[in-house]
Amino acid sequence: MRPLIAPLALTLSLALGLVVVPAWSMPTLQAEEKKKEEAKEAHAAGQTLGEVTLNGAVFTVELEGKLEAGKEIEIKLTPKGALPKGKIRGWVGSESGKGSVKGHSHDEDGGLCVHTEAPNPIPADAKVWLEIEVDGAKSKAGLGLPAAK
Repeated sequence: MRPLIAPLALTLSLALGLVVVPAWSMPTLQAEEKKKEEAKEAHAAGQTLGEVTLNGAVFTVELEGKLEAGKEIEIKLTPKGALPKGKIRGWVGSESGKGSVKGHSHDEDGGLCVHTEAPNPIPADAKVWLEIEVDGAKSKAGLGLPAAK
């Protein structure tokens, strides 16, 4: 009978581990999933500003997040065709970009995304500006900011 106790104790320990460990890790997994969902919802809560044409490429432009002085803002560009070759920059502020942080675009979800920072203070005539540079030639377009809520 004694030889059976050790394997039985080991089996019970393993079984208990299979029940306790998943139950212990569930709140962590649920918290991570909730964070992902909240980030996705916040990311999806964009405000469409309109369309711009840069060097022949047409984009729908959205602002992701709330525009606040001195805070990061995301400019999302959805192409109406193929993505153009070239460097695209974006910023919030005056056309010259003076006092603004210019962000560079990166690929995201089939479009482009620019992370930048709103100037502090935001000028009264501020817009969202986008600029593309292809072979040294630049094309620029601006869209008005959404009305404050």
